[in-house]
Formats: sequence, structure tokens, C-alpha cells
Amino acid sequence: WVGFFAGGQTKKMPLAGGTPVMVCAKDGFDANWGPNDTILIGTAFSGILAVSAQGGTPSVVVAPQPGILYLKPRFLPDGKTFLYVRGKPGSFDEWEGVMRSFEKDDSTVVLRGPNQLMYTATGHLVYARLSELLAVPFDLVSRRATGNPVRVAENVDYTNAGGTSQFALSDTGTLVYLAAQGTRGLKTRLAAVDRAGKVTVLPLDVRDYSDPKISPDGRLVAAHLPEAQNDVWVADAARGTM
Repeated sequence: WVGFFAGGQTKKMPLAGGTPVMVCAKDGFDANWGPNDTILIGTAFSGILAVSAQGGTPSVVVAPQPGILYLKPRFLPDGKTFLYVRGKPGSFDEWEGVMRSFEKDDSTVVLRGPNQLMYTATGHLVYARLSELLAVPFDLVSRRATGNPVRVAENVDYTNAGGTSQFALSDTGTLVYLAAQGTRGLKTRLAAVDRAGKVTVLPLDVRDYSDPKISPDGRLVAAHLPEAQNDVWVADAARGTM
């Protein structure tokens, strides 16, 4: 199966093809399909949810606190514990990597500053700090790092929305990542590209833009600014105002 989000729902589809099946009427920023056939969903501001891959109503596993993002849940090998990250929008240095049990709230902060993390079969936590990937030896029983972190890769592409560094790690230990192409994320500008490929930088302030959408009349641009208030703004490019 392949799990995915579409139309405000979590769905699954046979890898060989076929008709998509709704798992639940809730989506999120990311999800992880666990060994016990349970799917964890990182919803951002609604905490971490769990739902059976066979379908049903999601339950709240990690209850949210106002203004805190809850993202990137990842089951650990025992299927009874998992990792996730939490933090305020735009304050990545203050984000926390957390380990906790599926059945009870015994949360332990295991890392400071990651926007994404996962456990490997070699006994390491591989984690991202925006465009940098690091690894550190980690003991699941004591829930603590047992050595110093080392850099695995740098210049990894990063997407502001959902705090996603573009990498994946297989069960056999193969790492793949998308190399960053130019400036991404923080301190960016909006630009328009015409059909001939001409680029025009819009006369707007340098901000933390993501997910721009053009209005039907082509006059305005809506953009997500994942800063302190995590708001959506509308820009009038002709006037240079937001």
C-alpha cells in the first residue's frame, strides 16, 4: 500500500494500482505507517493522531498546546514507542525531538533543535537541522544519546511548510536526499516568471515565504509566513504592499 493525503482525508492505495480507500476524514502534514498497522499523523497544531490503517476515527495520542507544532511522528522498532518533533513556528533552534510510549504519556526530550528525526537499525538517531543532517549514537532503553553527533550531509533541500528536510532513510541504511538548489526558506523573496522564462522579483519585503498562490485575476498573491503568528498574507505586487 501507499498512504497519502488528499482532499482533507488520509487515504491508501494498493501499490499495484486500483481505487484509493479512505482511512479517515482527517489529514495532516506528515504520517508514519507503523509495524502494528497503525498510522500516526502529525497535524501541526492539533497534536499527534493515531488511526488504524484499516480505517476508523483517529484518536489523539499527543494532545496539543496552543501555538506549538507537532510533526514528524516515527514509530520505533518495538511498535510501542515513537519519536516526534514539536516547537513554535519559525523558532527552529528551540524545537525538541521527543520520544514517548504509544499507550502512555512518558515523554522524554531526546534532542534539542531538530526539525526532523528518525532511528536507524545501527542504533543512531539521524536528524535534520534545516539543511544539515547529523547522526548520533542513541540508546533506546535509557532514551539518551551515547556519543557525539557527526555530520552526515549538508546542503539538503528544506521546505518551510511543515519543517521538512528532503531526505529519507531505508531500513537497510541507504540515505537519499534532495540537494538544495539556491536559496530556500528563511530570508526569501517572491518572484514572478513569465512564459519566456524572464524572472521579475516582486517589490515586497524579504520574509519567510512559502506556498505562494496567485489569485484568479492574477493581481494578488497569497503566501504563508510561518513566523511567530504562522499567518497567511495577501500581497499586492503592483503596490508593493501586504
